[in-house]
Amino acid sequence: MRTAAALAFGLVFALSATSAEAASKRPWVLLVVTSEARPLSRRLAQEVEALGLTVRIATSEAAADERFGGEPASAVIHLEASDSDGVELSIAERNHGRAVSWHVPSAPDGELGGDELLATRTVELLRARLLELAHESEDAPQASPAPRPPLAAPPLPRRARPELSAWIGPAALYSAKFRPGASLQSALVWLPWPRWGLSAHVLSPLAPLHLGSAQGSVGAYATSYRLGVVVEALEPLAPVAVRVAAGLELESLRFEGRSRPPYQDRAQSFGLWGPWVSLAPHFRITESIRVLAELSLAWPGPATTVRIAEREAAEWGAPLGSATLGLQLSVPP
Repeated sequence: MRTAAALAFGLVFALSATSAEAASKRPWVLLVVTSEARPLSRRLAQEVEALGLTVRIATSEAAADERFGGEPASAVIHLEASDSDGVELSIAERNHGRAVSWHVPSAPDGELGGDELLATRTVELLRARLLELAHESEDAPQASPAPRPPLAAPPLPRRARPELSAWIGPAALYSAKFRPGASLQSALVWLPWPRWGLSAHVLSPLAPLHLGSAQGSVGAYATSYRLGVVVEALEPLAPVAVRVAAGLELESLRFEGRSRPPYQDRAQSFGLWGPWVSLAPHFRITESIRVLAELSLAWPGPATTVRIAEREAAEWGAPLGSATLGLQLSVPP
């Protein structure tokens, strides 16, 4: 029994040198035997199977391929026995292409236990050869693992390209001393650098800001021209972005007064200027179309006194606010 266990141990050692792909599947051993060697082959097979290995017996390798098919055997043992010549034994390890063979002579005629002695010698010799193969497999240089393909480089961020956009929309005007009015605002925005650019705006009056009293009323028609610097506070290509702008405003202001008799109606024009700032969140509809909502504040000056029926009614020059809802179209230049 010790001999059989050692033989099975040697087989395990030899089979451990298989390739990584073969190791992921259960190895098996093929015994190719002649009819005279069948008793001995069964003994070898029983001892190897005791350790969980699969042993299959066939009369030839061709017959084994037809009978078993599928994954080829990890090792093939040829066993030929005759009463006169003894046993011819060979083992071929398919994974490394190595093979060894030897001859075990028969016991002398009349020797007690001759068949058992022949079987024992065969088992011992097979065990020794398997251990040699296992030792050679350990000493052999291991094949270096296949180099891993380089990891794909992360996609580069899309380079910001110059962008020209135009938008237009109605604007509500507010002043602390006047009733609200309305304008139409149109603008051009040019972004030659990432998140930075220039903008130009025009606000044309639709309905004047209004100031009234018992003696009459005044309508303020303001046409504003704005030039400023634009900064995209958030990613411009995101679904929601925020644009901040600041600059200089030139304003053409016309007052039209209506007075009750005996006072006469009057109209007067002024030229004003001052700083302005705006905050404009915009929402992407498509890659080139956005909806924009702008809040702005301007400080036109110098201060101008507004009179109704020769009396001071208010002063123009306080901060003027506007709220615009517009549609923006963007195209590359």
